[in-house]
Amino acid sequence: MRMDDQSQDAQRKLKEANGRALDFVDKFMRTLDEDDRLGVVIRTHLAIERSLTELIRGRFAQPDYFDKLDLNYNRLVTTARAMELIAEHTYNGLVALGRLRNKVAHQWDYEITEQDQLDVINTVPAWATTPKPGMEPFSVKHRFKLAMLVLLHGIVKMQEWLEVADEHKRG
Repeated sequence: MRMDDQSQDAQRKLKEANGRALDFVDKFMRTLDEDDRLGVVIRTHLAIERSLTELIRGRFAQPDYFDKLDLNYNRLVTTARAMELIAEHTYNGLVALGRLRNKVAHQWDYEITEQDQLDVINTVPAWATTPKPGMEPFSVKHRFKLAMLVLLHGIVKMQEWLEVADEHKRG
């Protein structure tokens, strides 16, 4: 395959991967539109856990062995960071989300507080949850949803880029 053909093929594959990522993020955004904070935390946690699993599994030369590891959420997050598949701020945000998920999962009457949400919000870059000058301030609820999106987006984009890089190597 000529270099021009390889470049065009890589661009096409990137667009396809980007389309799959956008579909997933779109479904995820509909989840965040709900007012049920508990549901948002649980569904976000599930979506991120699924995405992390796919991201890490895809880096194993023999993915069947990854499945045998039976990693829980905390180990998935730590493994992704150790493999440099996620940034430090993403790692911190995922750990904070995991702590919040454990609170709501193990205390049936737990009410998610504003501080719980701020603990997650404060792990992502401020630009991601701060309105532009002249805009109305965002509510904590809105900032929390933005933080969830930033965390998931980092994982999905990394997966997308790695898929394209792998295809290009096989070229």
